[in-house]
Amino acid sequence: MASLYTKVKLFLKANSKTWEAEQDKIHLQNDSDSNGDYIKVWTVSGLDKPTAEQIASYETAGNAAEAN
Repeated sequence: MASLYTKVKLFLKANSKTWEAEQDKIHLQNDSDSNGDYIKVWTVSGLDKPTAEQIASYETAGNAAEAN
């Protein structure tokens, strides 16, 4: 299972943005409550926060990226 970080990076890339340029505008969090990682803060200019479905669509690509 690909990490949220990897899937967010891929989402950004698909939308002509980079993690390096936007990382201070995105905060990923895990509250240790068995609900897993989530996007707590998203203030990327010109790009709406991705939905759970959008993030899930990067699972296969994320697995491939993490395997390399």
